[in-house]
Amino acid sequence: TLGLCRVLAMDLHSGQCVGYFDIPVDHVYADSVILDYLASKRIQTGELVVVSPDVGGVARWLPGARGTLLGAGAATP
Repeated sequence: TLGLCRVLAMDLHSGQCVGYFDIPVDHVYADSVILDYLASKRIQTGELVVVSPDVGGVARWLPGARGTLLGAGAATP
């Protein structure tokens, strides 16, 4: 073992990934952190477009930013 007692993960592909660990996992989402940062810099989210590598990433962003983004989409091959 690595001797870890806790894991801090950011934007896991699926919340179910937490089940792979037998120690506590803190799963942090970046969307709220990024939106708070943009607000602190007075950047209007209506000027932003969110692009994600997959449709699931776009779906994670939309609930917190719905109606405030210029656009959103997935860049998939």
